[in-house]
Amino acid sequence: MAFPKIIKRSWNDAYIVGISSVDKQHEELFNIHDEIRDLSDTRVENHKEGLRIILEKLEKHVEKYASVAPELLEHKNQAELNKYVSSYQDFIRKIDELGHAYTYRNAFLLHDMQDFVKKWTISHIMQAKIIYKQIKSNK
Repeated sequence: MAFPKIIKRSWNDAYIVGISSVDKQHEELFNIHDEIRDLSDTRVENHKEGLRIILEKLEKHVEKYASVAPELLEHKNQAELNKYVSSYQDFIRKIDELGHAYTYRNAFLLHDMQDFVKKWTISHIMQAKIIYKQIKSNK
């Protein structure tokens, strides 16, 4: 079963927050999204192993970037910062859910994973950009 082709959203300067460590994290998520999209273009027989590898990359990403960048912690608006942190906690939960879906061989996992990673990453970047812009304007 082939899913509809989703437009490639390669990393570009429009997604730069301005904090190199944060930008690197976000770029890695775009690369993972591109791998998911590329996997969807392959034969179904390749999906199981490809999904396992991608899930491992997402889990490593979660472990590697478990904390908020110190530059963003300077934000005075605690509600906005809490929303950003909560978003990342949602990401962690969703990766766990995707792992369970993989275990139970959910037929829609590839599409769900692709859709989630793309939408969450863009939303998360926009939140980070707003927070960092407000921090810079308050200095």
